[in-house]
Amino acid sequence: MKPKLFLFASGTATGGGSGAENLINASRDGRLHAEIVGVVSNRLNGGVHRRATRLGVPFYYFPPRLPQEVAADVYRKFATDS
Repeated sequence: MKPKLFLFASGTATGGGSGAENLINASRDGRLHAEIVGVVSNRLNGGVHRRATRLGVPFYYFPPRLPQEVAADVYRKFATDS
């Protein structure tokens, strides 16, 4: 069974996301022994969001908050049964 991962990515307000896309593709073609189950970003309309959506990977936007609040929200959104 592959480990399940979610990515934290920022990119820019208007672009970016190539690193996230590369990791998603690597997980799908076997170069990365993991399943990318979601992408988390502080850029609601950035390139990371567009690329994750195009690739069918769930996207979660978080506004600037305390780290423990973000972590709790991310866990609730992406927690899966093992």
